Amino acid sequence: MVLLWNSDENQIASISDNYLDVPVKIWDALDGNIIGNLANSHLVIAAYWDDDLITTADSGAEFQVWNGMTKEILGSYPMEDVWGIALASWSPDGKRLATAGYIDGKISILEADTFGTIATVYGHNPWGITSVAWQPNGDWLVVSGIATDMWFWDAQQNRFLARVETNHISIFSNWIWVTWNSDGNEVLSQSAEAQAEIWSIEQNGDSIKAENILTLSDAPLSSAWSPDGNELAFLVNTFRVNGEVKLVLQSIDGATSRTLLTQNAPPYYQNLAWGSDQNKLAAINSDGTVDIWDTSTGKVVNTFSSIPSEVYQLEWDATNRFLVVTASWGGIAQIIDTQTGQVQMEVDLGSRIVDATWNSEGSIAFALESEVQLWDVQTGEMIDHFKPMTVSTINDLDWNWQSTKLAVGLDNGLVEIWDFSK
Repeated sequence: MVLLWNSDENQIASISDNYLDVPVKIWDALDGNIIGNLANSHLVIAAYWDDDLITTADSGAEFQVWNGMTKEILGSYPMEDVWGIALASWSPDGKRLATAGYIDGKISILEADTFGTIATVYGHNPWGITSVAWQPNGDWLVVSGIATDMWFWDAQQNRFLARVETNHISIFSNWIWVTWNSDGNEVLSQSAEAQAEIWSIEQNGDSIKAENILTLSDAPLSSAWSPDGNELAFLVNTFRVNGEVKLVLQSIDGATSRTLLTQNAPPYYQNLAWGSDQNKLAAINSDGTVDIWDTSTGKVVNTFSSIPSEVYQLEWDATNRFLVVTASWGGIAQIIDTQTGQVQMEVDLGSRIVDATWNSEGSIAFALESEVQLWDVQTGEMIDHFKPMTVSTINDLDWNWQSTKLAVGLDNGLVEIWDFSK
């Protein structure tokens, strides 16, 4: 399920990933009532909410434009992809949409106001487009699929830029996913065959120059971009080859690559989290040990004993002081004060922890399978708890940006909005 707030944050749309529940539901975030359904005959694969207009794209190759106030359809526009749409990706400004067909290897770029086709791009591997990613400024588009290449297009001038052959293994099952960094000058390509590469992307006249600046022989177990977007932390598992797990820092300009640690015996790092402090990186071992790295020196500055488990969530709060560690299946959560080295709070929630999310006030909400609990980290006391109004398993939590409303996504396709402003 995907949750989409409107700009006033008084309504929320829920887009189900259940093929049996295709309508987009619109909820009143104040009273939790459904105030509209955007009924479609096919699965909605992309949606964009801009002021009073809601635009949806569905797997049946059709666009719908809806009045965001009345929830009435204003128009329906068929796309040219007779085989339906496999992927749809909105440009960062919401003015264009890139769609990928199921089997024809075609990318279409459409103008969101009229749904007219701006450009149609052929030549990609049929049956295998796996990702369509916009550059953060919306200028370029990169496409990848079941192949060893990446295709770059100028989305402003609607022209081909380059086809880049990667070093990924070329077999039919080798799906490639691509993502841009925040500056839009680096692309990370990752393979289903346990390989990852970082590419430097530069404009070169009427085309682009793509330079491979890092190839990891095995896919990262975990990765994290630094806050300034200039460095990437990789947790690489080469256990199948030489029994090692490596923690690697790579600058995206290709100038430096540092292996901070090589582990050749248990425990192994399992997860990473880069704090808002540029120099602070948290890593957790399979025995529950949490190491805090100073990335400027490449040294461990603090080590904390946490919760032994095989499943972890690791996340910094907004102040970059407290770190939440959850042993999901064990139901135990710890809040570590990284300044004092003390466990600020430890609680056995008695059930599997599905999600944990900080709010801007420094409190934390835990989602259990059938209950949500809100805790005050400073006092270590539970502030509130509630069960969903309908009997269903919880699978997601999301605060609005003011941390006054909490959206709770349920397995039955419902979304409940809980108001904590009062």
